[in-house]
Amino acid sequence: MGLLDRFKRKKELPTEKVEKKEEPSWIEKTCYEVPGLTKEQQNELYGIASDLLFLNPEKISLSYKDARDLAIKFEKSKDFVRAKMHWRIAAGLAIYEKNKEGAKENIEAYAKLIEDKDFGNKVLEYLDQLFWVQEHGYTPKQVS
Repeated sequence: MGLLDRFKRKKELPTEKVEKKEEPSWIEKTCYEVPGLTKEQQNELYGIASDLLFLNPEKISLSYKDARDLAIKFEKSKDFVRAKMHWRIAAGLAIYEKNKEGAKENIEAYAKLIEDKDFGNKVLEYLDQLFWVQEHGYTPKQVS
């Protein structure tokens, strides 16, 4: 048994705690810089934004126009799963690119598709505040 016990034991590697300090996403920075909102409202805004938007739009390889066109195409072909995903991508890219009208249109289309008008209304309620912060406060790095 002594020989088998050696194989069963795993080498104990020294564990060092390495603190990784991650920078908050642009959505998090934006949501928590909205003036005039309580902490609870900022948390609600962040919850909505992080559900709707992708947290790192810089890694999306589609353009806003391509994402919107694909959403329309998938919705017409009754592929609602892909349509929802592309409406979300288009909405996120529109907000990221400071395209207020595009963001509004895509959010409304997404809310209609998921049949949750309250969600859409809540997002639209906060949309102006998100854009205000981008214009006056924290501004994410622009997509090139």
